Amino acid sequence: MPPKDPPPDLSKLLFGSSPPPAAGNGTPTAPPKTAGRPSRGAGKYEVHRRELLKVADEMRNDIKAVEQAVQALKIQVHEVGGWDVARQLATKVNTAHTNMLDGLNLFLRGCYSEAERIEAAAKTYGKAEEGAKAAARPATPKNVTPW
Repeated sequence: MPPKDPPPDLSKLLFGSSPPPAAGNGTPTAPPKTAGRPSRGAGKYEVHRRELLKVADEMRNDIKAVEQAVQALKIQVHEVGGWDVARQLATKVNTAHTNMLDGLNLFLRGCYSEAERIEAAAKTYGKAEEGAKAAARPATPKNVTPW
């Protein structure tokens, strides 16, 4: 049985027979409309710095485990067989294997970079929180003395 042509309205492929959900101006890709003035976010979200630092540490531990696995993969194939095609295959396998390991090492460096970014974000949130606390403290007037 040959494949059927898609329907003229491709949204039916995504949403079946029901119409697509309306967002914003009625299209599924449009951002939703906000009502009124957007809030400043005060009290709307919390950043748990310690949790972020835990995540960064756990990421580093996981990355170290993957690095050890990658180190175990650093082997070379000398021969697959004794005939000429097998010898040529061994060099091709070594090249592919080396390229795969290089890709894994790039990935690991990116993971370390992300862990550093998470840690830096946690530190930035900490500094901002301390600054906000300091700014919220009322200043002690200079002309007032304790009882």
